[in-house]
Amino acid sequence: MCASKSTSLMDLNMRGLVVSLLCFLFIVATKFNCCTGHSLKALCNEEEIEALLSFKTGVHDPSNRLFSWVSEECCNWEGVLCHNTTEHVLRLNLRWDVYQRASSLGGNISSSLLHLKHLRYMDLSCNDFGSLNIQKFFGFLSNLRYLNLSSAGFGGVFLS
Repeated sequence: MCASKSTSLMDLNMRGLVVSLLCFLFIVATKFNCCTGHSLKALCNEEEIEALLSFKTGVHDPSNRLFSWVSEECCNWEGVLCHNTTEHVLRLNLRWDVYQRASSLGGNISSSLLHLKHLRYMDLSCNDFGSLNIQKFFGFLSNLRYLNLSSAGFGGVFLS
């Protein structure tokens, strides 16, 4: 008699554990949208996506560093950092590091970056823009607080 009470008590505990585990998994699945076909990040603003893709078009990227720049989730793209809730692009960090396997970027810088109205940080340092003149429109990026163009091969004078 004692053995059957012990077994039924164990079965009851297992059922409770299974129900708790299922509840936990349900909460996690609904919180992170993992079962609805959506990703953890919201889709980026269409104007910002277009601005970044236009920038990418002008850039010479011999080792395909910007390979991730293809989906509508630009916050997941290499070198792009977005605000946690608004999903606006805040940072563009494309600094080339000598320890990276990829080559440095070059080419042209598109004025489409002006459409990144929330951009606060941009680092294009240590790339090779081949004496391209510093773009005047950089001065019109009104929220930009940090701009690093050092050792990127830019020419000319930057006037603010």
